[in-house]
Formats: sequence, structure tokens, C-alpha cells
Amino acid sequence: MKRLISWLLGLHGAYYALTGLWALIDLDGFNRFVGHPHPGGAFEMHSIAAMAVALGIVFILAARNVDKNLLVVLCAGLVALSVVTIELVYLPSMGWNLFWLDLVEEIVVTIVFLWYPLSHLKDLKHQVGLTR
Repeated sequence: MKRLISWLLGLHGAYYALTGLWALIDLDGFNRFVGHPHPGGAFEMHSIAAMAVALGIVFILAARNVDKNLLVVLCAGLVALSVVTIELVYLPSMGWNLFWLDLVEEIVVTIVFLWYPLSHLKDLKHQVGLTR
């Protein structure tokens, strides 16, 4: 299971980092590909994209040893949960676009990345500093 979590965290990190880079480099092309222009404008989209790159890099680095980075795995699950929440609010009014596929991926990631650290609660508490 540890190997699967490591692989999934690294893959998810690469997905965030590459998607963020793409939006930073070519926002118009990114919007055309996903089939939905983002009404927030370039500033908001570039800010979100930059955060996605940073999170992706952290997830990739943490994937090398998930048992020592349970807090990062939990963070990945919480970030995915926040994405799921926003997509569930906005996607029904948008019609079909690629974000529906992203929603499915983010739901799976949310479940896995929240379950894994919570199934190692003693170690997670230790890493957070709640136990000695």
C-alpha cells in the first residue's frame, strides 16, 4: 500500500505542477483545452496556477517517503477535498467540460489521501508533535 500511495502522490504532484505550469505559460491555450474560460481573469488564474506548481513540487518530494511525510499526504487530501467542493458547486451550471474528469480524479485522491494518514494516526500525531 505504501508503494501505491507514493506513486499516487508523485503522480498527483506532477499533475498539479504540470497543469499549473501550463496555465502560467499559456492561459488562453489552457482555457481552450479544458473547454471553459475562467471568468476570474489572468491574475486569479495565474495565482492559482502558481500555488498548484508549489503544491505539486511538495507532493513530488514527499512521495519519496510517505511514511515520514504523513502530514503532506493529509494536506494533499485536504487540497483535493477543497477542489472537489468547489467543482461540485460550479460544475453543474457549466455543462460538460474536462473538469468533470478532474472531479472524478480528485474524489479518488481525496479518499485515498485522507484515509492513508488517518489509518496511521499514531505516526501522524507524532509527526505533528502531539505525542513524543
